[in-house]
Amino acid sequence: MTNILSDLKVVELATVLAGPLVGSFLGEHGADVTKIEPPGGDVTRKWKHPEEGGCSYFAACNWRKKSIELNLEEPGDKAKLEEMLESADIVISNFLPRVAKKLKLTSEDIKQINSKIIHVKLLGYASDPERPAYDAVLQAETGWMGLNGSGESGPMKLPVAIVDLFAAHHMKQAVLLALIKRGTTGQGSVVSCDLESSALSNLANQASLRLAGVETELNGSLHPNIAPYGDILRFPNGDIVMLAVGADAQFESLCKILECEKIIQDKRFTTNSMRVLNRGELITQLQQKARYMSVSDFLQKSHELNVPAGRVNSLTHVLNQKHVKPLVVPDDWGSRITTSPFTID
Repeated sequence: MTNILSDLKVVELATVLAGPLVGSFLGEHGADVTKIEPPGGDVTRKWKHPEEGGCSYFAACNWRKKSIELNLEEPGDKAKLEEMLESADIVISNFLPRVAKKLKLTSEDIKQINSKIIHVKLLGYASDPERPAYDAVLQAETGWMGLNGSGESGPMKLPVAIVDLFAAHHMKQAVLLALIKRGTTGQGSVVSCDLESSALSNLANQASLRLAGVETELNGSLHPNIAPYGDILRFPNGDIVMLAVGADAQFESLCKILECEKIIQDKRFTTNSMRVLNRGELITQLQQKARYMSVSDFLQKSHELNVPAGRVNSLTHVLNQKHVKPLVVPDDWGSRITTSPFTID
């Protein structure tokens, strides 16, 4: 965290996750962030697990902010907001267009209040801007659930609101570019982002594969182009190890570690394409060797020989590791992982 943005004043009108993560990011780097919540507060304050005392969801994306409740349909409260906007550098909102129009908080309205302000405007759908958006539905509609899961499980969503996280990262990038633009031209900007486009733009190689005309089945963690990549090995003590072997030399080293060098000469496994084609038999043979080896020996030798492999850890175990502690930031609402896992010297 830095104080690079300490001269910036931010007004956050956004709720739930994507927009508030942008506010937290700016706050982590010194910006003065005021979160405007509707009467009753941000809805995430009520998204509590039955076993928790605080509110972890709200805590995850609302660090380093001052929070106040305003009813923007009341003239007095609206006037307070407009006064804040007059001196603000950035405003973040996620209103539906019809709501922004009703509240007179469209980009045009905000520009009339402050022509140099950067308005970070989040929508749900490019294809239907007035439609309310929810991460789970967007994961289904933009292909993410159709990529995740297995034949047995069927399509599955990811366990975090990945679409919101994508949009938050895009907005962070855009607002920093808008700040550079303002520093050069003195002009404000409207940063427009929508969850749907953010989800689609992160499909990366999976989108390219489909655009090339290749369809794949639901294969859980398995990589459609590489083997053994995304495959797992189970060890005698119950530990599970994920493999990410992407080169022939790595595969040869893996076979040496498991003492099954004969597999290297097997024509079914000599090239990556053949290993993908014969993946089931390959993993069966590797697993037969893994069941007689300790996971600690396997991982040590894998690291020594540069074979990409790692133990599948529980999140509780991960968060208790020494090197993770510096990334955990607490306040009165609870603890969260920082949105800035980098340093600037």
